[in-house]
Amino acid sequence: MEPELYAGISADYMLTIEENKAYIKCKSDGRKFVISPVMGLVMSWFTGQETLGCIYEKARTVFSENVLIKQYITKVGKFFGDFFIFSDKPINALDCMSVERFHLAELKPIYFDMLMANRLPGPKTIVFNVTNKCDFHCIYCYDRNNFRAGSVDMAELGRLKDFFAQAKEAGCEKVILTGGDPLLHPRIGDIISDVSSLKISTFLSTKTLVDSALAKKLADAGLSEIQCSIDSLSDEVNYRLWGTKISSCRIIDSLKTILEAGIPCGVKCVITSINIMQIPEMVEALLKNGVSKIAFNLYQGDEGDLLIPQSGEVEQLRRCLEKYKDDGFDIDCDFVKKRHICGSLMHTLYLNENGDVGLCFKDYRVEEFKLGNIADMSLQEIWNSEKAIKLLTPDQNSFTDKECRECSRFQKCIYYGCYYERYKLNGTPFSKAKECI
Repeated sequence: MEPELYAGISADYMLTIEENKAYIKCKSDGRKFVISPVMGLVMSWFTGQETLGCIYEKARTVFSENVLIKQYITKVGKFFGDFFIFSDKPINALDCMSVERFHLAELKPIYFDMLMANRLPGPKTIVFNVTNKCDFHCIYCYDRNNFRAGSVDMAELGRLKDFFAQAKEAGCEKVILTGGDPLLHPRIGDIISDVSSLKISTFLSTKTLVDSALAKKLADAGLSEIQCSIDSLSDEVNYRLWGTKISSCRIIDSLKTILEAGIPCGVKCVITSINIMQIPEMVEALLKNGVSKIAFNLYQGDEGDLLIPQSGEVEQLRRCLEKYKDDGFDIDCDFVKKRHICGSLMHTLYLNENGDVGLCFKDYRVEEFKLGNIADMSLQEIWNSEKAIKLLTPDQNSFTDKECRECSRFQKCIYYGCYYERYKLNGTPFSKAKECI
């Protein structure tokens, strides 16, 4: 989709309002796709008389960066197939959808309707907490007290393979193997092999150093990609962050071994006040040793947390890393993440080591987050369970706080909010968000 192309919407479609909800509707077969009032306005700009570049710029001017218009074009285009029209010259108005009767003032916020309408029939991604065991004691970890380690038994491999086969049939494309540290599972090679045999991509995240024997085992099993968690190449800094002594030479050797085995390898780094000044030097060394993909997470703690780096240092680091991005390396420089919609139960499912399926990977013990176990329920029974739907579209009267029960922004708050943060703050997920206290 080149920005210089003129963009319109096929005359076979219409923007319509039914029961105060906005839809894109196909005239020929009646298919409908619920959209937000904001996106209804954006769609009304696709008249065939403006280029994509102009529409992008208009969206940025009106909504800042909060409307991901390029991604939305792709999503709607895939749903309908022939929805958009592109041309290198202005498009005849008769070939384009008419939007004259579309009145945004008639619409009301319908966040739950949008959520359910855009929900996939099954998980596209499964995040599998392969084991809770971890040999590190990272001071920035959400599980820094290691309460999950050794808490449950591991699910049977045969049952796991059957579950992933169900997931494949439901449209699963990727399994993310995490933990704990997944390489500590005694049969991690068999798990990867079982998932790969179903033509599902496998992505593994680890801090464990990989030798040639393990690298061969992972490659033979069909591992699609590995992400190594590295925060510094300073032995002292790593010890302060990880609580474990590992030399930088061994870290580099591990990366080289993975790459030599032919496994695509990236690096993830958590930015804290302790390691932020060493990151540019680390990035330079990683790139020289064949790593071309580096992602960053900016440590997010409570106010006054000494691990939070200074904003000036963060901006200085971002500017420093931009040059590598300009040189074609895949460097994530967007440290300050914007508010987003949680993908859990929309397109993602979280599976624990014992077969429990939950809403959130951060704490599988929370009763309100438990959706079932793969030993007792099929994937579709879990995905479409009453509890799953109620978590997505909760009853406003079920919330403990009167302010929540009477709030006119309730659906929007749930749509963009985080149940885990509410639980951590108040002891129940069905309670006030931090910004409301």
